[in-house]
Amino acid sequence: MALRSGLNETEAQEVVQETVISVSKHMPEFHYDRAKGSFKGWLLQMTKWRITDHLRKRRREDELHVRPPR
Repeated sequence: MALRSGLNETEAQEVVQETVISVSKHMPEFHYDRAKGSFKGWLLQMTKWRITDHLRKRRREDELHVRPPR
């Protein structure tokens, strides 16, 4: 999913690691409620957030390299 979103291999691996860490931190408070959605849906949303974070980070870094120094 991360690769299809435009991240390179290294960034995609970081997304996997960050998602696993985040899921493990949130598992104690996770309570399955069918009305709220599935575990798979929750995991997918967590992954999407990590991908978005990496795309934002890349955009900020690109902007820093494009702007002339002050």
